[in-house]
Amino acid sequence: MEAASDQQSDLTLQQQMEIAINESLAQALVPNPGALGDIEKSQLAAIRTEMAVFESSGVRGRGLQLVYNYLQSIPPT
Repeated sequence: MEAASDQQSDLTLQQQMEIAINESLAQALVPNPGALGDIEKSQLAAIRTEMAVFESSGVRGRGLQLVYNYLQSIPPT
């Protein structure tokens, strides 16, 4: 368990987000996996594109801004 946390701390934020996204997609119950494949790929591509733009220019895209606002609204309890 400790080795996993050390390994995860060496990853960039983008890599950590991609791992979390892939894990949540793998755990989701998908009624028709064939139909979701294209949607999944386009969502991941959009996230990767927004992360690349953010890393290069510091400007958040619409999706990242929504996630940022959502995370900021969670009370620290």
